[in-house]
Amino acid sequence: LGGTPANEDQAREMIGRVDLSASVADAVALTDAMRRLDHNNGKVGAVGFCWGGAFVNRLVLAAGEKLDAGVAYYGPAPDPAQADQVEAAMLLHYAGLDERVNKTGHPWAAALEKAGAEVAAHTYPGANHAFNNDTSAERYDKEAADLAWQRTLDFFDRHLSGAAG
Repeated sequence: LGGTPANEDQAREMIGRVDLSASVADAVALTDAMRRLDHNNGKVGAVGFCWGGAFVNRLVLAAGEKLDAGVAYYGPAPDPAQADQVEAAMLLHYAGLDERVNKTGHPWAAALEKAGAEVAAHTYPGANHAFNNDTSAERYDKEAADLAWQRTLDFFDRHLSGAAG
């Protein structure tokens, strides 16, 4: 909707106006287009934080085989009954102190595992929601952020390196 304002309340208000269905459809189309580019290996991944983590959870449902790997950081999760629709490998990061997101995230991770999806979920004890946001002194947890980021890089290396297939 036109950038990221410095005012967090304004940013939340703007996010609330985003057409989620249209945005997911746009992301699926982009994912499909990226797979066909000449200068890549045909594999695509997505990562998101908070609202973006929730978006990645929805993207893996909508993209099917067009998405190879998804990483969601502390993003509210979809209905666990939809877990059998996920084809992408998933890495999920949760903050130990984030009861709101964990109420949906932990059941989502369990449902993905039960459905046979390739999933790894990590909870970082003592960490707050948005623990990776180094612009927020109240939330940033360098140790958790560094570990989660290294896990993210390793995950993408495993699932996105090499030839498509």
